[in-house]
Amino acid sequence: MPSSFVVATACRRAPVPHPALVLFLILCAVADRPRAEAAFDLPHPTVMTTAIDGAEFPVIGAKRDGAVIRVKDGTRTVSREVPFKYNRAWRFAPGRVDISGENAISTKAITKAGILTMGSMDMGVNYQAKLTASTTYPKAYAVLMFVDRAFMDGDNDVPALGVFFRNIGTLEANRPTNITIDVDWDKIPASLRPHLTFFPLLFNDGVEVRTNRELIAAAFFRRLELIGFRKALDAYLTENSFGDHPLKIYQSVPPCLPDEAAQQNLPSRVTVSFAVTEDGMVSDFKLEDSLPAAAAAAVRRAVQAWLFLPRLDGGYPKVTLVRTQVPLGLKAPAGN
Repeated sequence: MPSSFVVATACRRAPVPHPALVLFLILCAVADRPRAEAAFDLPHPTVMTTAIDGAEFPVIGAKRDGAVIRVKDGTRTVSREVPFKYNRAWRFAPGRVDISGENAISTKAITKAGILTMGSMDMGVNYQAKLTASTTYPKAYAVLMFVDRAFMDGDNDVPALGVFFRNIGTLEANRPTNITIDVDWDKIPASLRPHLTFFPLLFNDGVEVRTNRELIAAAFFRRLELIGFRKALDAYLTENSFGDHPLKIYQSVPPCLPDEAAQQNLPSRVTVSFAVTEDGMVSDFKLEDSLPAAAAAAVRRAVQAWLFLPRLDGGYPKVTLVRTQVPLGLKAPAGN
């Protein structure tokens, strides 16, 4: 979470009511508006959980065609058909896995999240791929996620998910390992099968491992975050249509630093400044301290993904300038 904010107001000229100038003023306001980034390329280290009797339990492995969760008295296996949550973790596991040799067709597609490499599979076949890890993962497992392509294209806001698990066990460093994930096509509605895309996630003991397929996963999870945020923003504006209200943070994302950051003697925190637009997005980001290029890029990506409930002036959202500090801790925050 960021430290305390230093907030300033971005002033705007009062509108001129003359009809001949209205369109000109609207176009100027749009042109001058700070440019917000949707941050669809922000890596999303994932922690999967599921609920039992109102309590959340983390997924830490796979067994048969289900997930292994950690409960108070040990572990428990649950069906892959139970509802899962995909929470944002503070970072990935160290290292990386390269995924190659998929028995799928990969095509570049223009989506609401940008240009993504989307995968499609022939119906009735199982997923196959070759994994090459940079370090050894003793408790590895894979999760294959199918999603309605229309969701990635931005044509609807309700993803149709299919989730399949595969236990791997020890995934040794620099030793290519072939895996197969059984896909129960009968569990996927026939109407959706021609419109599905997929992406794999790799985990070790519940902690996600970075892969070369992470961009489509990042875009998918960012779409989910933005859909939830826009619902919250609409409710906030409706409930506060009058009066003044300060800027409120809705979601802050810690920087996902590269593995080499541990050896780079980075400062404990850095100072950043940015504008929060009327729709609660970050724009005009500036990093005020010097960092190695990869660490600086990680800070930029993270802060550009922050979401806010905007400052209201008489019920109207206003641009707000912010200057704050971002922690660069390499250890998990308390509670993670």
